[in-house]
Amino acid sequence: STDGMYGLFGKSEAVLISRWRVFRFCSRLIMPILLMLSLAVAGRAVAATETVDGITWSYSILNDEACIGSAMPPYELAIDRQLTGEISIPTVLGGKAVTRIGRYAFDGCDGITSVEIQQTVKVIVDNAFRGCSGIRSVKIPSCVGVLSEVFPSAPAITNVVICTGTTEISDGEFCRCQELQSVEIPDSVVKIGNSAFCGCGKLQAIEIPDRVVRIGDCAFSGCVKLRQVDIPVGVLEIGSEAFSQCTSLSEVTIPENVLSIGSGAYAGCSGLTSVKILTKHFNYNAFTGCSAITEVEMGVAISLSAMFPTSYQTITNVVIHKELVDGGQMLFDNCTSLRTISIPASVEKLGSFKNCSALGSGVVVSDGCVLCVNGTCPPDIQLPVGTRMIARAAFLNRDDLKSIVIPEGVTTLG
Repeated sequence: STDGMYGLFGKSEAVLISRWRVFRFCSRLIMPILLMLSLAVAGRAVAATETVDGITWSYSILNDEACIGSAMPPYELAIDRQLTGEISIPTVLGGKAVTRIGRYAFDGCDGITSVEIQQTVKVIVDNAFRGCSGIRSVKIPSCVGVLSEVFPSAPAITNVVICTGTTEISDGEFCRCQELQSVEIPDSVVKIGNSAFCGCGKLQAIEIPDRVVRIGDCAFSGCVKLRQVDIPVGVLEIGSEAFSQCTSLSEVTIPENVLSIGSGAYAGCSGLTSVKILTKHFNYNAFTGCSAITEVEMGVAISLSAMFPTSYQTITNVVIHKELVDGGQMLFDNCTSLRTISIPASVEKLGSFKNCSALGSGVVVSDGCVLCVNGTCPPDIQLPVGTRMIARAAFLNRDDLKSIVIPEGVTTLG
């Protein structure tokens, strides 16, 4: 009380002290409230409009950046819903960089046919383009994530251009965009995510940039009209089922730098007729269900029947790549359609050609290698000059043989 202070201080001093105590109490109570109010004002989005290239844009400024539409509820349209045709999102509004497209910014703008979004946009909120059923072509930055979350009508989109500077195509980004026919991927992309283009049933061709190092699991699975995909030499990993059920693929080349091929990478590619495996890293389950393969080029020591379990009997031509042969034994047993095989001089071992009935009659020789001796040969055989190798089991089931003349120069007996 002030009465107790009169003995220590004068009356005026005591009054001042009492007032100071009241002020200190009030400040402790009011200052947090003022601080909260100031923070709320600082984070408040300021709405405005601006006309750019004949289109009036509604936007808001938040944290010194522009947002197309509203950055906070209540959400408002960014443009007149009656607008039709192509639109390009401005890069600057109100003197601030456009970095965000708000939720429902283009809700119900079904007259829009094409949207161009620059790489400056860092955030596109879910359902920003809800109800835009007329959009067929989009140019998108790397922030999109899953296309169907931003464009709920994504299944109707036919053409996509991905902005330069994008480094990764997200998991499931274009999954089940059933009308998608063409995609332009910039050279900056290094990774194609899991299921990135899964189920894009009308996609016919795609160019994978040279810098890509990984093609994710199921990345192109079910792209039934995809006719050609060139795997760049820089790719290190092809994920499981990456191209499974791509039934229109006719040719596949797997570069030598690939370190991993996932299980079922090309499973069910029933239209595949030519396969080149130029890497020593392979997966026995990569080509299950590929029943039409006729031509194979490889440099790995494997059994054709194990590598191509549903097509080894349809394979007619085999080339062993001279730069990749590792000295192992190629196994060709029961390849009943095999007609030609190219064997370079670097091959030191050769497997069996048991039951390769289509190779020809008599002594079958390829590049100096005696592959097999069929039943049409007489019991006395003289192998041709220039023979350097005799394959394992070359004389299998020839119990009638009486003599064999082997010329000089033969270095390997199977």
